[in-house]
Amino acid sequence: MKINVLKSILVMLLVIFFTQLSQAQADQITQTLWYSMDLKDKANAPFFTRQTAKMLFNIPNETKNNETINQTMVQGDLIYSLIGGLRAGILRPFKNDDLRERMTYEEFTGKLDEKRFMETQDYHVLILKKVLRFSKSKQQLLTNDWFSANFVTNEKKYEKEKKSPDYEIEALTILQPNGEPLGTFSFAEVVTNVLLDNEECYYWVSKEKKQFMNMFDALNHGLFEAQLIQYQEIVSNKIVGVKSETDAQKLQSSHAAYPAFASKMVFSYRFSAADVGKVFSAFVKIK
Repeated sequence: MKINVLKSILVMLLVIFFTQLSQAQADQITQTLWYSMDLKDKANAPFFTRQTAKMLFNIPNETKNNETINQTMVQGDLIYSLIGGLRAGILRPFKNDDLRERMTYEEFTGKLDEKRFMETQDYHVLILKKVLRFSKSKQQLLTNDWFSANFVTNEKKYEKEKKSPDYEIEALTILQPNGEPLGTFSFAEVVTNVLLDNEECYYWVSKEKKQFMNMFDALNHGLFEAQLIQYQEIVSNKIVGVKSETDAQKLQSSHAAYPAFASKMVFSYRFSAADVGKVFSAFVKIK
């Protein structure tokens, strides 16, 4: 008798759980978009300033405070840091941005023009795959805009809830100079394995004032300029190319409070160029 009662309770709990899960999924709409981010664009300079420690801080060649300065240290080159993570064995590329099939180290380096990469700025375009999530009931965009200072706390929270953080950026694809993909990286892996606590990955708000934040903060808060190139239709799952402002505006939805999309996204839809200082100030406060 007791066993039957326990079974009934268990069944009821499972029904409630899956009902709530189904309702949560039905409430959420996802929109996948692809942006082309040219690091040579003036607004993206903080992601593409390959400079050594000596150049940044005018440190003498000898030593400072009895510490030897690494003159080859790079600060502010996102693509350089991604490829550096691959070479160090802490980052593994994928063949495409569905993030299902890994690419081997040999496949990646076989396509990389090493001399051209090290001596020129010809590797300067990233394709960002973004997944926006909307709540129909709340009529709002569901965002994950942590700062790196809160990362560990939020990671523990998600781990306790047996969930993983949903970043808007899902994948980063490096393009070769000929426009063909070189390799794709999971943004979540890039964050934990390369960006955080990495002096190479500084986003410089002001070099004169020596104000900077981690590139994770800048990317996660959309502090970049990017061109919307395609999106996936919600109903048909068809990939639609964006060639004009009209194409971009078709993303407006009657089911959720979509942001006002534009074919040219400057500092994302939550931040304008003038807001960079405000974001930096908020970052400083929570540290």
